[in-house]
Amino acid sequence: MIARTDQPGLLLCNIAGFLLAFKGCLTFLFFRSNPQAGAGATVVLTLCWLLLVAGYTILDPPRRATNQMSGNTLRWIMLYLGLAAASLIWTTTNSLTVAAGYWAATAADVGAIWLLLRYQPVQENAVRIMHGFILGAVLLAIIAWSAPAMEDMRLGNEDFLHPNLIGFDFAIAALFSAYLAQKKKIWTWAAAGFVITMIRTLSKGTIVGFLFAGLYYLVRGLKISRKARIYVGLASAAVLMCFWGLLEAYLDLYTEGSNLETLTGRTYIWTQSLDIAMEKSWFGHGFDSFRWVFPPFENFQPWHAHNELIQQLFAYGLVGILIVAGVYWTFYRQVRLSRNTGLKSLAMAMLILVLVRGLVDTDRFELCFPLWLMTMLSIALAKSPTPQYST
Repeated sequence: MIARTDQPGLLLCNIAGFLLAFKGCLTFLFFRSNPQAGAGATVVLTLCWLLLVAGYTILDPPRRATNQMSGNTLRWIMLYLGLAAASLIWTTTNSLTVAAGYWAATAADVGAIWLLLRYQPVQENAVRIMHGFILGAVLLAIIAWSAPAMEDMRLGNEDFLHPNLIGFDFAIAALFSAYLAQKKKIWTWAAAGFVITMIRTLSKGTIVGFLFAGLYYLVRGLKISRKARIYVGLASAAVLMCFWGLLEAYLDLYTEGSNLETLTGRTYIWTQSLDIAMEKSWFGHGFDSFRWVFPPFENFQPWHAHNELIQQLFAYGLVGILIVAGVYWTFYRQVRLSRNTGLKSLAMAMLILVLVRGLVDTDRFELCFPLWLMTMLSIALAKSPTPQYST
């Protein structure tokens, strides 16, 4: 007997994924002369999208099913968001209204995904979100390739399309594509394109994290023959060889000097961030406080600590570190206990990617592991171990 399928509108799931990948380039496309307006437009778009999804769920309520394992992870995510919201009371920021808007947008991304995945079939809807994200990442890649290369040879734009941010989006899209490729081989080409574009961003933390995550996924996640694995390995080696000269030239540039954007400068950010974080060791300096508290160095102003652990300690103190540890541990435990082998491998690869990347990079407003992505994977993992979806 086939259970009744609730229909939130598959298009809504596609749009949700698309916006998550694409909205980061709105300022680059339309608001370079007024980046504050671009940031505001992005926040407003995110909040309006949540209202639209919420309105749909009111008009057509889903038949809700609960799951304890999924609930545990989601509760920790809500606790983290709650701490971030509470920290607005004591945060050190240039504008409390702007900081509150950024927090609301972060929470809205989580809320929209949660609302959409209350409908059945959950895994079908999750895959539709992946489809949308891949489409958004494709357009993002076209824009990045069309833009002039940066002075340090990286793909993107220093101010409005940062290589570290878009490189991470391409890594996520590549893993999504690899997951979908197990049902339809055409997705393999999408994965390959995203990997090439990710490497071209020269985002060091993302590239190294993806190497570990991709190797895990190739060995443990993909249900392909040994011969196919060998071909994938050879193709990956060929891609690296093609970019070797560019990577070597960039690494030479990166390791020179003491500028804060080099390796030496990054260690300076870590040590200074730790010293400042210890000034408010229990509850931190608050949400979106880093760029307003950390002193500028010449013409460079870092917006985060370039390390997830230090960033969370800076923002939320030791209390925040405990909550972040709870978020990651609960999600890891859910992944380990899941019987859904396909999504389990994808989720573990994502976890490896963000943990490695988090050693040298992170996000300004949330965890290195995007909370919307963790929410999507957590809910999908809690459902049937035998996903049925179209490609």
